[in-house]
Amino acid sequence: MAQGNKFWELMWGKTTELTIFPYHAHPQPEYFVMEFCRNFLKARQQYSVAEIGCGPFAHFSRLIKKGFRGSFFSNIRLVAIDVIKDFMKTGMETVTFITASAEEFPPNIGEFDLMIYPFVFEYLDKEKAISELKRVLKDEGVAIFLLNNKKSPFLWSEKEIQVWEKQDAEFAEQLKRVNEIQERNAFESADAAGRFFSGHGFEVIQLNEFKIAGTNVIYGYGIIVRKKS
Repeated sequence: MAQGNKFWELMWGKTTELTIFPYHAHPQPEYFVMEFCRNFLKARQQYSVAEIGCGPFAHFSRLIKKGFRGSFFSNIRLVAIDVIKDFMKTGMETVTFITASAEEFPPNIGEFDLMIYPFVFEYLDKEKAISELKRVLKDEGVAIFLLNNKKSPFLWSEKEIQVWEKQDAEFAEQLKRVNEIQERNAFESADAAGRFFSGHGFEVIQLNEFKIAGTNVIYGYGIIVRKKS
């Protein structure tokens, strides 16, 4: 079962109280995904895209919808998937929302040309998630992973957790748990992430590091892999 589900349920209920994650203020991951999508999707007549761990805003589904309008957009199948029910769907009539875990997709979910995992992979059982990815990704299909650095500066600090302990003890406890999950499961380097996916039979076609602007501090990675036919 996906780890940290209780945390996400609590956190999305606090979107007006806190900035969700500091890296949301950094545009590199978004550019990384959308630049690839522009080239990859326009080369196809019809295509299906899944956003895994979409959260309440289905961020990348919205960007793809916005970026590919008109007749081109009519050929797209957009699916947003999350384990938590009742996320915001306003203005997203052309996106299909499915409540499911990336560790066990519904048997009839279909196949996808492109799957996007935005900062979610660390919270999954990696072996189960990879097995399901192989099942539903088409041959020569592509998956994009945005990954946290194991030592990301955006882990919740002890000071931040102490502040939350005074306001919401349950949420503070979940912050600690999410930190522990990330420190245990996140990749130590971009190369380590690449080795993991290539070791599971995928072709690594792009690998980037995300750094805080003006520094050499790495907070995450972007990796694009192709399923071999």
